[in-house]
Amino acid sequence: MQNVSLRPITVEDATSVQLYASDARLAATCNVPYPYPSNGGQVFVERCIHARESRQRFPHAILLDGQFVGVIGLNLPDFTNLTAEVDYWLAVPFWGQGIMTQAVGLVAGVAFKELGFCRLFSGCWSKNPASCRVLEKNGFTEISSIVNDGHFGQKFAGETIRRFTLSYDEWQRHMTTA
Repeated sequence: MQNVSLRPITVEDATSVQLYASDARLAATCNVPYPYPSNGGQVFVERCIHARESRQRFPHAILLDGQFVGVIGLNLPDFTNLTAEVDYWLAVPFWGQGIMTQAVGLVAGVAFKELGFCRLFSGCWSKNPASCRVLEKNGFTEISSIVNDGHFGQKFAGETIRRFTLSYDEWQRHMTTA
């Protein structure tokens, strides 16, 4: 198993975000724009830092042996219903190595144990089955699929989104059997 860890996004991540988010292959799988703006990495990390400080989102850097390789966040936190949305991307050179599966497990632990959420949601484009498998390997259950009417970005208008959920109790059961 690889040494995968998470930490809050920092200003030092801007260069890596810029490099990896500029890859057209990544943009084809998620809502990262392409072409990526020339100052996109800097703007992204500044927004992440502000969002964390204001508790609007909880973005994390995914690290492999201490090296930045992607982003995973707990977005749309609802502190009344204790829910959040898990969103993520992984740099193309690191695809297919099990890194994101570990990162989703780690962020679920942060959500449930540190932030006190009771339920997580996530989604992936049906044309990205690897992303859906990451969720399933972490105990998420598919609850629906919807066609993007443009609400989730024009880039993927007309594409199907598979929606998943994971409760704290389901996560605990999954952790004991994994």
